[in-house]
Amino acid sequence: MHYQERPIKAYMEANRLLMLERREIPASVINTLLGAMLWGYPKHAEPFTLGELGERIGLPRTTVSRHLRYLGDFERYGVKGCGWVKVSDYEGDRRQKVVSMTHKGQNLALSLMDTLIGR
Repeated sequence: MHYQERPIKAYMEANRLLMLERREIPASVINTLLGAMLWGYPKHAEPFTLGELGERIGLPRTTVSRHLRYLGDFERYGVKGCGWVKVSDYEGDRRQKVVSMTHKGQNLALSLMDTLIGR
């Protein structure tokens, strides 16, 4: 295998793992999930708001909010979400929401990281 192929194959394997969990998952939702994995509270000392997450991944806050419903426990009426993230009120300002990974989401993040780095 050429050295250039390894990252692409790892990325494809990580996508396969996500699809085992949830049959169809749009690429922009995957980007939101990866952002939540990287910057989601409580990984960092300070809570990370949906607006800040949107700025980092290049999406509007409203789009991030919709993605997080999909990635959370409840996507829409009658449709269960993935259960990977939790959105809660920011203690400093109830108008703001912060994102954190659930235990299920943390396990998924570890599995994805192992796949991407080749463990």
